Amino acid sequence: MTIHAAVAYIIYIWNAKGRHKLHSPFVYNFTEQVLNNKMVQTGSSAFEKDQHWLGHRYQKLLIRIIRYFDFHSILIAPPGSEDEAGKIDMLILKEDVCRQWVSLFNKHLHLTCPGSVVMVRGIHKSIQHTKKWNRLVNHPRVKMSIDLYGVGLLFFNEEFKEKQSFVLRF
Repeated sequence: MTIHAAVAYIIYIWNAKGRHKLHSPFVYNFTEQVLNNKMVQTGSSAFEKDQHWLGHRYQKLLIRIIRYFDFHSILIAPPGSEDEAGKIDMLILKEDVCRQWVSLFNKHLHLTCPGSVVMVRGIHKSIQHTKKWNRLVNHPRVKMSIDLYGVGLLFFNEEFKEKQSFVLRF
């Protein structure tokens, strides 16, 4: 763990909110049904088994997100991402391609829809990772961001009238 990651973790712990301090019904439900729902079992599909690079905890989270939103089209960037076509429910940006996060995000943005989610792994691994994460959060199409320390989530829902950012305990 780098010094930046350690300091970022302390800041995360200080700022992270639990479900009782949330005023957004969407985020409260997400916290209850996804983050705090440990009852959802991991599946047996090839996709669910092949996400070991996420780590066990975040792999389970990914599966709960996919099931909660009933996602069917998921794109992991960059491998093979050049050939993908059609709308996607979820875009996943791996931490090892941090230098490409913004360009990959912009490249695949036209494939997203208002209900799409972008998951970004390793958002506080280094100063560079955090800077790139902040650039993604500040993108005009992003309506909501959720920082879970090891993973960041970006939402495009037009129902969100103003841009919101949350740091949630996970």
